[in-house]
Amino acid sequence: MPFWQGGLLQLINSKAWLVALGAIASFSLAGSAYLHSVAAISFGMFLVNLVAVIIWIGFGSLIDRILQSRRA
Repeated sequence: MPFWQGGLLQLINSKAWLVALGAIASFSLAGSAYLHSVAAISFGMFLVNLVAVIIWIGFGSLIDRILQSRRA
C-alpha cells in the first residue's frame, strides 16, 4: 500500500473518529470559548499523536534492523 493510500485510509479509521469525538464532547467548553477549546484539544491530540508516531517509527526501525541481522 503506498503512503498516500495509508493516509487516506485514516479518514475511515473508526477508532480515531471515536477518540476525537469523545475528547471534544468531554473537554470542550460551552459558549464563546467553544472554538478555542476545540482548537486547544485538537492541538493537544496532535502533539500526543506526533510523539506516539515517532516512538512507533523508532521501534519499527529497531525491529527492522534486528530482523535483517545475521542472528535473526
